[in-house]
Amino acid sequence: MTQHQRLRRTTRLLLLLVAAALGLTTLTACELKQGEDVVTSTRATAIVYSARQNSPTIDLTASSPGVDAVIDDAVDGHGTLYVVSADGAPAVRTSLTLASRQASEVASKRSRTANVSRVRQALAASVATTPEADTLGAIGVAADQVRGSTSPTVVVIDSGLATTGAVPFQNGVLSPGTDFQATAQSLKAARLLPDLQGMTVHWVGMGDTTAPQGALDQAARARLEELWRSVVETAGGTLTTDSRDAVTTTAPEQLPAVTPVNVAATSVSAARISVTLPETQLAFVGDEATFLHPDQASATIAELARSLTGSGVSRVTVTGCTATAGTPESRATLSQARAEAVRTELQAHLGGVPVTARGLGAECPGHVPDVGPDGRLTEPQAQQNRVTVVTAE
Repeated sequence: MTQHQRLRRTTRLLLLLVAAALGLTTLTACELKQGEDVVTSTRATAIVYSARQNSPTIDLTASSPGVDAVIDDAVDGHGTLYVVSADGAPAVRTSLTLASRQASEVASKRSRTANVSRVRQALAASVATTPEADTLGAIGVAADQVRGSTSPTVVVIDSGLATTGAVPFQNGVLSPGTDFQATAQSLKAARLLPDLQGMTVHWVGMGDTTAPQGALDQAARARLEELWRSVVETAGGTLTTDSRDAVTTTAPEQLPAVTPVNVAATSVSAARISVTLPETQLAFVGDEATFLHPDQASATIAELARSLTGSGVSRVTVTGCTATAGTPESRATLSQARAEAVRTELQAHLGGVPVTARGLGAECPGHVPDVGPDGRLTEPQAQQNRVTVVTAE
């Protein structure tokens, strides 16, 4: 073998060794990406939070025991985290995969610190974009994200004073005379509760408010927790609460409006049971008193009637509400006709229990501003006002 041949052979051998080394490096990198040095899990947590009017804005740059515990639990679970807005149109704002690198203690600490920072940034970026607060709707959106995961958890960082959706508090639902358990059962019967089976709903800051929302006294706070506990447990979940104060900061400017809730005992003549049926659940043909989906409407009303019967009610009132379209007279006429349509269906199932219908047009408790500066109807808010309220005593 000549010197030239030996050189070529040596060169080929070196190239093979380099190629093998590169291949091993590539394989190892692929394995590390999916395996031993990266920790992931099937856990999922959804946090309901937005900087919004009437509820404290959390300072995510500061340490707050209750909020810190939520973030630490999510990060240490190495699963997926979702942030859901707490405004009038709840939606998923962010989803994060909280995988952690465990190649070394240093890598693990760096990975954890980075994940904590990502969660804080995601929460800080969640700012209300739609007027009002649909807390129950937000819990439903959050539940949809974590359902089927390991240890599904919904965290709510909010005052809990909803102003739209199926449980608007302006209608007096927080008053001392309300039967919270019966109300929750009626909400379930009307298919207005999310499926929280097997989920934990952890609430931070329930009852904490900021101006212009008035502060809640201890009695009102107790009723608020009783209401949400009834709702969560009736929906199949478990409620836990953390009342430790959080560090707050100045809210962003020009947040969408949220109607203050008067929680005084005499603010509204409250019924024992109050259920608000939104347009998404009980829809009418535009400007008519005809159900848009008759079969769905009949099923919803029948289930609600069965729940009311089981609660032993003696009197029921159906209130029709509209958006601010047309004249006051036309709104009153339309809302009365729609209330009558629901009353007729309810009466057929309630037997001798008297059912009264009334139409309040755009004057219903909880009506939110739905006309823009240009005088045009703002559809998202208009939809929030097209509701039917069923109360019972």
